[in-house]
Amino acid sequence: MELARHDVIRLCTSNYVEAEIRELPRKWSPRLRIDDERVERLLADVTTFALRIETVPQRYVLERDPDDSHYINLALASGAQLITSRDRHLLDLTDRTSKTGDEFGIQFPDLRILTPEQLLSRIKGRS
Repeated sequence: MELARHDVIRLCTSNYVEAEIRELPRKWSPRLRIDDERVERLLADVTTFALRIETVPQRYVLERDPDDSHYINLALASGAQLITSRDRHLLDLTDRTSKTGDEFGIQFPDLRILTPEQLLSRIKGRS
């Protein structure tokens, strides 16, 4: 979040992403203390520096988990070169030894998918 706040990276959001974030209090353990109020504060903060994409055309469908397709399509709609995620279905798209990963790499050669740790390592390497 701080990297996006300070324009080191660009954070993109959409109605779909925000709706998924709003579901977190019902998905995660109450001991994490993620409640609706905290989520709304987070979203209010994010909207001050994130690029909001109103229309996200469906250019790609991830067959193994169609719900994750939106994140690929959001990246494409925003002109992003990178998606950061811990989602296994998205990360599997980086495996060029698999048919799906190879096809994805051919179709979108300029789009990378990294874990948050890989992103931070990449940023530190540029410093």
